[in-house]
Amino acid sequence: MVLQPSPWVSFPTPTALGLVCKLGPGFAEKFPSAKHFGSWLGLYPDHRITGGKIYRVKTRDVKSRVAEALRLGAQSLWQAKNYFGDLYRRWKARLGSPKAITALAHT
Repeated sequence: MVLQPSPWVSFPTPTALGLVCKLGPGFAEKFPSAKHFGSWLGLYPDHRITGGKIYRVKTRDVKSRVAEALRLGAQSLWQAKNYFGDLYRRWKARLGSPKAITALAHT
């Protein structure tokens, strides 16, 4: 997995430092892709399908401080005057605030 810096987290912010402290220096080798990492954080939807019928589609309840830090960073974008601020405000109008924060946290 190749790590790319997120455009809305610039070093050395408390959010970015918290991410590095919680995950450790070699966390990129632990996950095959960014999708696996997002699923481990509980930011991706968990589809409960049995016999072709969808019973539940929502994110898992995971108590991860890293996921909380990413959500906090995403929530701070509501007044940003850039692309991600505009994206958050559009998603907030369409999906509501909690879903927009989770969607932007795994973007």
